[in-house]
Amino acid sequence: MAEGWVTDSGSLLPGVNAQGTDSGHATKVVTSKQAATTILFCKTGQTTIRQLEEETVTEYRGLDETSATAKVGVTDGTTQTAYYATFNGDDHSITVTTGSKKEVSARRTNEANGWVLTVRNVTYSVLGLDTNKWKTTRVVSGGGDARTVSVNMSSSHVRTWAGVSLYSTKRVTVREHPGLSQAAAESLAESLSNETNVAEHVMVCNVSSTIDGSAVPGSWCYASLHTGKVVYTSTKKVSDDEGYTVTETEEVYSWRQAGNGTSTSSSGGHNYSTTKAWSVYS
Repeated sequence: MAEGWVTDSGSLLPGVNAQGTDSGHATKVVTSKQAATTILFCKTGQTTIRQLEEETVTEYRGLDETSATAKVGVTDGTTQTAYYATFNGDDHSITVTTGSKKEVSARRTNEANGWVLTVRNVTYSVLGLDTNKWKTTRVVSGGGDARTVSVNMSSSHVRTWAGVSLYSTKRVTVREHPGLSQAAAESLAESLSNETNVAEHVMVCNVSSTIDGSAVPGSWCYASLHTGKVVYTSTKKVSDDEGYTVTETEEVYSWRQAGNGTSTSSSGGHNYSTTKAWSVYS
C-alpha cells in the first residue's frame, strides 16, 4: 500500500503509512469527546427542541512538518434550516444546524521538529423536531408561503493570539412573503423586525501552561464581536390582484475559532502542557 495517513474520510497524508505511523513514531490519540445541547424552543404543552453538538478531538503525534501541515484547513459541511410553527395563535421560528464540520490544525511540539496534527470534528443534529408541526415555509394569514430568495455566508478574521484564530461569521438570508393585504404586510413587517436581537461580546483567548502538572504564568488577550440576529424588512405593492410582498433580510452573526486545543511535550526530564482557546468573557 502506498504511504499516506488515512483520515476519517479515507484520504491520505504523505509521509505516514496506512497504519497511522511515521517511521514507527506517529501516534493517533483521541484527546476528547464531548456533547452539548442548546434549547432552541420551549413552550408549555409542546415538545422542547434542542440543538445537539457532538465533538471529537483527535491528535496525530510524532509527524514531520510536511505530513502535519498537508491537510490544515476547515471543511464546513453544515446546513442551516429555518423552521416555522404557530401554536395558540403565536408564531414561532427556529434555525437548526445539521451536518458536520472539520477543523485541522498543526503545531510543532519540540525542538526536534516533532509536529502534532489536531483534527476537531463536530457533528450537528436536532432533537425533538416534529416536522408535522414545524415547516420550512412561513404561512401568513391572508397570503401565501414565504420563499427563500438567497442565502449567503461570509467569515472575517478578528484576531489571532498564540496561534489561535478568532473569526466572525455572518449568514444573510433573503425571503419574500407574497400575496398579502396591506394590513397583513404591515403587521408581518413589524413582527419580523421585532425578531432582531444582537449582543456584543468581549472574547478572551487564554493560554495556560503547566510543567510537571504545576501551573506557570500564562497569557491572554481580548477582542470584541457581535452575535445574534438582525432583521430588515421592506414592503411593496405588486398589483391590486397580487397584493403586497414583504421582503425580509435576516443577518445571523456567530463566531468560530481555529488552532485551539492542548499540546503536550517532554524535554529534559520534564513534562510540559499548554492549552489555548477563545471563549466568551462577557
